[in-house]
Amino acid sequence: MLADQFDAFFFDMDGVIYVGRQVLAHVIPSLERLRSLGKSIRFLTNNPCPTRDGLISRLQHMGIEAYKEEMFTSSWATCLYLQQQGIRKVYPIGSADMLLEMAELGISATNEDPEAVVVGCESDIDYEQLKWATRFIRQGVHFVATMVDAWFPDEGGPSPATGAVISALQTSTERFPLIIGKPAPTMFHEAQLGLPHIDKSRILMIGDNPMSDILGAHRAGLTAMMISQLSEGTRLYPGAHDLRQPDGYIPNLAALFDPDYTVRKWEPVSYDWPQRVVPAVAAIVRNSDGEVLLLRREGEAWQVPLGMVGPGETVEEAVCREVEMQTGLQVSVQRLCGLYSEPETQVMTLPSGEVVHGIVNCFICEVVRKRSAPPAETSLRFADPQNPPEPFSRQQRHWLSDMLSQNVVVR
Repeated sequence: MLADQFDAFFFDMDGVIYVGRQVLAHVIPSLERLRSLGKSIRFLTNNPCPTRDGLISRLQHMGIEAYKEEMFTSSWATCLYLQQQGIRKVYPIGSADMLLEMAELGISATNEDPEAVVVGCESDIDYEQLKWATRFIRQGVHFVATMVDAWFPDEGGPSPATGAVISALQTSTERFPLIIGKPAPTMFHEAQLGLPHIDKSRILMIGDNPMSDILGAHRAGLTAMMISQLSEGTRLYPGAHDLRQPDGYIPNLAALFDPDYTVRKWEPVSYDWPQRVVPAVAAIVRNSDGEVLLLRREGEAWQVPLGMVGPGETVEEAVCREVEMQTGLQVSVQRLCGLYSEPETQVMTLPSGEVVHGIVNCFICEVVRKRSAPPAETSLRFADPQNPPEPFSRQQRHWLSDMLSQNVVVR
């Protein structure tokens, strides 16, 4: 049975343990049985507003045994992260309860030289807070958010949540925050720190939301099951690489002790989950000797010219523009030689902090003429494609060999 395959169990709360003020069927006896078997339990909630003490009191009123070291809210996980980073002064946009959790770890709120802007739950946010947060972030302080949920169900309908505030600050600062709560992996990592004797392969996350619980667990390298009436093998998403796909389904927590329910153990991946997919172009610029043009910026590896397609731009226009902008050379496009979309090599983090999945159209090009000098921080050289200089871009190594094929290589 599933309970025998894992040593620690992470539970989402709303929709798994309770709904509203009602504890769900089979929860209390299932948790008691896990404890009797010596299993470790952690509760993970994206709700940044309540304190851990407040949530424990709520669970205990429902008849559920819970302890402070087992409780991880997105606010408390954020506090732990700030402490580990040595951050002691922050400009917060959050509830009084979040400030109480920070104070427990010696983290103070200030509007004078903060080390980070921390965005949490705040129903009384005003323009002044957004203004100061924008200025601090643009000055280079850390930008941290407890969670990224865009809205939450409220009396009378949906209301904006932390994600709405984050969107405003992303627009005004052109920076993306470090997210602590689900679906980011950070809260899962914090919950694992108190379980050093348990390997992550022996931890099971149980949630009801594939966009937060399942995705977050997979990003942290954990197996994740979804509370659902769906049958085994049901795919919610078509892509084989989709991290939101649960590893199995159970209708309730009692199924942890039913031998008829199984799970596919998660195999961790080498890439992060992208926030969007972007079209991109790359240029294999050859000279008459068959060598290829490589560039290197200070502190980076050698690589071929690479960039994104702009609005209203064809891929041919984009590759010519990127080559000239990065090298000063005007080129002509000869043919498409490769189309690359494999997430293992094409998921990347931009300078803004945004994670994107690039779909790269790779073209063989030839130099027409030199238009200008390359940027001052860029070095250029032609090199043997079968023996490029080191350090060379890991993702581009097979692009150079693929160009020798007469067919378009798709990876």
